[in-house]
This record gives sequence, C-alpha cells and structure tokens, in this order.
Amino acid sequence: TLGPVHYFHRDYVAAEATYREIVAIRTAALGAEHPDVAIALGNLSMMLVEQGRVDEGEEMARRTLELKRRIHEPGHASIASSLHTLAVILQRQGKLTEAETLLREALAIRLEQLGPRAPRVASIRHELALVAAGQGRYTEAEALFLEALAIRRESQAPDHPHIRADLEALAELYDRWGRPGSAREVR
Repeated sequence: TLGPVHYFHRDYVAAEATYREIVAIRTAALGAEHPDVAIALGNLSMMLVEQGRVDEGEEMARRTLELKRRIHEPGHASIASSLHTLAVILQRQGKLTEAETLLREALAIRLEQLGPRAPRVASIRHELALVAAGQGRYTEAEALFLEALAIRRESQAPDHPHIRADLEALAELYDRWGRPGSAREVR
C-alpha cells in the first residue's frame, strides 16, 4: 500500500488519507472485528500522532487496543505491540502512571513470548526507563536503561541508532540526576 511510502517520505497528510481508506476498505471487506482492520487502525493512530494530533492518535490507539483484546487471546504479540504504542503516546502526553501500567503489561507478554534478551524487550525497558525518569525515580531508570543497553549490545552494532538513543537517554538522566561525570562517560 501507499501508506508506508507516504510515511517514509514524511507526507503524513497523504499517509493518513491512505490509512483511512485502508481502514474503510478492510472493514467493508473483512468486517470491523478483523486483525487486518486493527493493524490499519494502529497505523492510522501513529499518523495522527506524527501530525501533532496526539489526542486523536491516543483515541485511535485505544480503539486499536480494545479491538485487539476482543479478537486475540490474552498474551498475543499484537496486544503487546498495541500496549507499547499506546504507552508511548501517553508518555509523550505526560500520562506516566497509565503509560507505566501498559508498558509493564506489554513487558510481561514479551518476556513470556521472547525471553529476557530480545530487542523488543529492550525497547519496552527503554520506555519504562523514560517513565521512571519522568517520575524522578532515577535509580530505577538507570537500571532499566542499562538493561536495555546490554540487550541491544548483544544483537546490534555499536553505532546502531537504538544504542545511541539508549546512551543519550542515559546521559540525560545523569544530567537531571546531578551526575555530570557519569553523563560525560556515556556520551
């Protein structure tokens, strides 16, 4: 479909229109309670967020998660993905308590499915660290960032953007925590 192409070129308005069309077509062809409809709704939620329409994106992400909870068994990978997506949106809005709850549920699913050393587990740990840091829980945030970084270093090149993001987030944490020496060490 053209949605990802528009997204890649940062043409979010065209991507949104394409994803809305995909939702309509899939709903008409497959019914509203279909996994492919849920995927299209999830993509649409991210388009809305990318356009700065975060409240609308949150609403669409909630619809996506509710749909996936109805059509999939508990613990399904698709539910974990939607939990993670909605949590990131909530975190951007400063809704840290709800974001943490969703991230912990997503983490439990991913740990069960993939084990503790999977890159997707690292991604959730990174987001949990951001939430903990935002709540002033610096010791917990540090441990989560370090866990995420260790997992990523096992499977990604040293210059991978995710490793760089973990290091930068850790340095920012140390700066906020009043530990400039530690921040310099990881930069």
